[in-house]
Amino acid sequence: MSIRVLIVDDSALIREVLSRTLGRDGDITVVGTAEDPIDAREKIKTLRPDVVRFAYFLGMFHRLCEGSRYSPLSSAALGWM
Repeated sequence: MSIRVLIVDDSALIREVLSRTLGRDGDITVVGTAEDPIDAREKIKTLRPDVVRFAYFLGMFHRLCEGSRYSPLSSAALGWM
C-alpha cells in the first residue's frame, strides 16, 4: 500500500522536483500538486491524500479550514519544508 501525497508549493519548479523525487519511491504516490492553499483545500477533498507536503510560508493553511463543518485536514498528515 503506497502513501498518497499532495504537494503544495508556490514554485512550479519545487512542485516538479518533489513530484519526480518522491515518485521514484515505490511506497509513495504523488496524487497531485497545488500552488496555493485554496487550490490545496479543494484537492484534499477530492484526492484524499495521506500526507500533505506544503511550503513553510503556507503554514497558515489550517486557517482556511477553521469553522468549517468538514475539515479536509482531519485525515491527512501535514508537513512542511
